Amino acid sequence: MSEVQTKATTEEVQVPAHGGDDSIVGKLLSPDPGVMLWVWVVFFVLLVVLKKFAWKPILSGIEAREKSMKDALARAEEVSRKTEAAEGEQKKVLDQARVEAAKILTESRDFAKELKTKAEVDAKLQSERIVAQAKQEIESAQQRAQAQLRQDAAILSVSVAEKILRKKIDSTEDKAFAERMVEEAPRS
Repeated sequence: MSEVQTKATTEEVQVPAHGGDDSIVGKLLSPDPGVMLWVWVVFFVLLVVLKKFAWKPILSGIEAREKSMKDALARAEEVSRKTEAAEGEQKKVLDQARVEAAKILTESRDFAKELKTKAEVDAKLQSERIVAQAKQEIESAQQRAQAQLRQDAAILSVSVAEKILRKKIDSTEDKAFAERMVEEAPRS
């Protein structure tokens, strides 16, 4: 049996290299008009069936997908434009806010300088008023003191004159003194 098996195995294993008509490769490579006719018939039937039942849903699916992609792109572009517009508006608002902040800061500085200057002027005027008032009070006190001194001097003069007159005015010297006192009293 081993001899029979060896022959069978060697016969099965040997495939002609040139592809004769009896081998599988030879059958596939040689054209057969009957098989070719059936292949074409099956191809056209399959084409008609696919066109009628599959192509329309596939094409409509592709068109729907294309339309949704176009819509998505249009929405993305619109969102991009809106975003750019919003960024531009935001930048404009920020620039305007910066300008207003700088203006407010400048106004505040100017107001502070003005307030400081006004306070300095008011303080200077107040001090000048106080000094003037003090000078006036000093002058008034000085005039009162001078008046009081004149009054005291007059009283003293009258008192001296009275004492001299009581003594008796004999000498010419005493007389001259009394006259001089009378003349000086109203002047001073």
